[in-house]
Amino acid sequence: MTVTTETTGTTTETTETTETTETTASTSAAVDPADRITAHHPTCFGCGGGNERGLAIRPAWKGEEMRFEHTPPPTAEGGPGITHGGYMSALADEVMSMVAAEQVGGPVMTRRMQADYQAPALVGIPLTVRSWVDEVRRRSVVVRLEVTPRSSEQGDVAQPCFEARGVFLEVPRELWVKAMEARKRGPDTIDWSKGDPSAFMRWQMNGGLQEIFQPGRLTAPLRVAVRFADARPADWLVEADDRELRTTPLNGDKESDKAGDKAGDKDGDGTGDQPGGWDARFHGTFQQWQRLIRGKAPLAELLTRPGTRVEGRPEALTELAVALDYRRFA
Repeated sequence: MTVTTETTGTTTETTETTETTETTASTSAAVDPADRITAHHPTCFGCGGGNERGLAIRPAWKGEEMRFEHTPPPTAEGGPGITHGGYMSALADEVMSMVAAEQVGGPVMTRRMQADYQAPALVGIPLTVRSWVDEVRRRSVVVRLEVTPRSSEQGDVAQPCFEARGVFLEVPRELWVKAMEARKRGPDTIDWSKGDPSAFMRWQMNGGLQEIFQPGRLTAPLRVAVRFADARPADWLVEADDRELRTTPLNGDKESDKAGDKAGDKDGDGTGDQPGGWDARFHGTFQQWQRLIRGKAPLAELLTRPGTRVEGRPEALTELAVALDYRRFA
């Protein structure tokens, strides 16, 4: 039986056949699996560690696939001993959306999903979940998913009990951020202690900051290093001047210091002119960084928090925050 559901309220895509396939290769091939998305945020219904009523999935990547085991709990029961079909569809939507988000490097929304219930998935029996990118289109990504129960002790080869196919649209970051800000649910307000902010951080560093940067607000070029205590990759270099803002992930202390020294060498003598080569270097959590660059808390207040500190010239952090126009989302 095949069940097809579609989202409403959008006219971006009317039919699947109107889109042209550009490539079927994943653009995430060079990404370290440890740096790939495995969670949205702590209260997410599908993956949130802080949502006691959610699916509580714990995905992992293996090569180009998301692959992991998940056991439906007793609360997912539909018929006696059988996992509810809605539970399986919710699991598929959550997993495929992560795969799509990893592909596009930003938030996505479900446009269409097809679910094929091939056999009952039993409550309490571990399931192997696999999901991968099937097509990359001009405006969307097609993702497939397969769920297979664990093989029996007799060695029988298990067959898939559930398959799904989803079409996901890339959401412009500005629309996504506006929706969060309207509900006062920006990343500066979220308690990340039961979650991983890495996906939010990478989306911001890989395009988000550039979209809100106002170069006319800078009085001089800036070089800011950031070390996140709770996100991956942990080390970043943010460079801003009167033309653009650039962000570069760095590989730990050695590469971070090397890049910083090069960036800070104003007089060409091979050494950095500021401590560590930066105008400033921020150490802290992703939430504290968000509060800083959004102007939600003064630096002096943030520095009273455990693990938060600044090297170099603290004023450079304030200057960077002034050049980031978060008010456009108010």
